Amino acid sequence: MKYNFRNRFFVFIILFLITGIIYSCKSNAEKKHVNTIENMIGKNIIIPNNNIVLSNLEIDTIEGNCFNNTLKLVSFTDGRCPACIENLLKLMSLKKEFDNKFSVDIDFVNFVYVDNVKFFMNNFYSTLDCTMPLLMVDNYSFLKNNDLPYSPIYHTFLLNKDNEIVLVGNPANSKLLKELYIKQINNHINNN
Repeated sequence: MKYNFRNRFFVFIILFLITGIIYSCKSNAEKKHVNTIENMIGKNIIIPNNNIVLSNLEIDTIEGNCFNNTLKLVSFTDGRCPACIENLLKLMSLKKEFDNKFSVDIDFVNFVYVDNVKFFMNNFYSTLDCTMPLLMVDNYSFLKNNDLPYSPIYHTFLLNKDNEIVLVGNPANSKLLKELYIKQINNHINNN
């Protein structure tokens, strides 16, 4: 009987320690995530000039300063990634919903990393809303020049009139984020 109690006690202690370690790791990951977002809020984003834009099956160039509305929904998408393209499609749909919902125009600035334009056009572009311009980039310099994290969860954000980040995350993937974006946009409308 004593031996059985010791074994159970030992197993209980091991499970308690493992639970503590898992909780600690989760807590540290959450803290790191919150810290990353806090560091991004208020950061001034530079939208580069002379961007290659793809719209309505045509390629052209566009200046970064043409995005001059007081709010900008900015996203950076990896054009080689089917799941990323699906997120972009959801974001485009949400942009249309926002256009119909709000009295203020919101610029949609979407950078798409494309290392093979023909592959992107043949495999992904037809699934997207071709009327919304995509700024095609062939490297990650937008992220690097703006000192942004490389994790895709931080690649969608809302900018104010000064190009400062006010919200981080894709509102098309989270009901809570969508509500935060709506609240922020309504606050902007009411204060201007």
